[in-house]
Formats: sequence, C-alpha cells, structure tokens
Amino acid sequence: MTEMEMHDYIRWETRRLRSISNQIVEYFPQVMIWHTMIVSMVAIRAPTDFAVSCCLFSLMMRIVMVFGYYCNKKSVWMAASSIEIFLNFCLLFIAMGYS
Repeated sequence: MTEMEMHDYIRWETRRLRSISNQIVEYFPQVMIWHTMIVSMVAIRAPTDFAVSCCLFSLMMRIVMVFGYYCNKKSVWMAASSIEIFLNFCLLFIAMGYS
C-alpha cells in the first residue's frame, strides 16, 4: 500500500467505527441478546399487558434510534435510546417482581 492509500484506509476505518451501521452489524447482536433474554423472562414470568406494551415500545424506540441517527438528529436518537434503556429496566423489574 502506498502512503496515500494507507491514509485513506485509516480515515475510512475511523469513520466506520463511529457509524451506526457498524454498531448495528457488530454490536447490535451483543446488545440484542440481553434484550431477548429480558423479553423472554418477562414473557414467561409476567405475561401482563404492561409488559407486552413495554416490549413493543422498546422495539419501536430502537427503530426510532436508527432513524434519528441516519437523519442526523442527535437529540432524537439519544432520547429514543434512553427511553429504550429505561423500558428494558422496567421489563427486568417486572420479571423480578412478578410472582
């Protein structure tokens, strides 16, 4: 590789690591395994209407987060991801508290 090609590659690599596409492809499965585990615990332990609506709203917030990132609206994807994290904690506490 020439020096110019190496510089272009390094620039491409740093941009790639900061993109949401990289997060979806490389980190999304790791994050979604926890989400799937929480949702499955809730579905088994606490099949309530509130738990089901939290699951669906959480998935919708994940879609809004990706949409906000691609539309370059930082406040939208930050708010959607924080709501989604909060809902995951609500689901976890529903599963732990349901008897």
